[in-house]
Amino acid sequence: MVTETVLAYTAGLFDGEGSVVIDVTRSAIGSPCHSLRITITSTSRMLIDWLLETYEGSASNDTRSSVARGRRPCWAWRLSADHARAFLQDIYPHLVEKRRQASLAIEFQKQKKGSRTSKPLTYQVIAEREWFRQEISRLNLNGKAHRKPAILDTVPGAPEGAEPRPKKTKVRVVRGQNR
Repeated sequence: MVTETVLAYTAGLFDGEGSVVIDVTRSAIGSPCHSLRITITSTSRMLIDWLLETYEGSASNDTRSSVARGRRPCWAWRLSADHARAFLQDIYPHLVEKRRQASLAIEFQKQKKGSRTSKPLTYQVIAEREWFRQEISRLNLNGKAHRKPAILDTVPGAPEGAEPRPKKTKVRVVRGQNR
């Protein structure tokens, strides 16, 4: 059993060094396949080993890419799907910075639960999942202007200009302004 102190410590790690992402790949039948993934990166291998012991998951050595960019060696710890949802639910009361991303990720995974099928997904299901991906992505960008193209642009049969939820007004945030 993980104590509240450990959960609070881990939430602080996640707020500072963690990320929430919904990846999109294509299934064997061509439908977009959205999957939740969380990561904590660190230059401390001991910390990554502690996360593996405490929460399981997987780890990788990202040293090659970090050293190539002139940075210290680093490692990444990852959880996906329901394991990521359970982890986020556990640390949620202690989150500050990534609280909204965690909330969206938990809701995304709850909605996805039990929906495995060999049939193509409906446009409505794809649109809903894509909304979650874009919203988490927007929150992760924290005011940066980069944006991945929407998967809805490539969904056969999607109505032109279709939006799964009402369009949000875009606000350009310049560091030090608009606060």
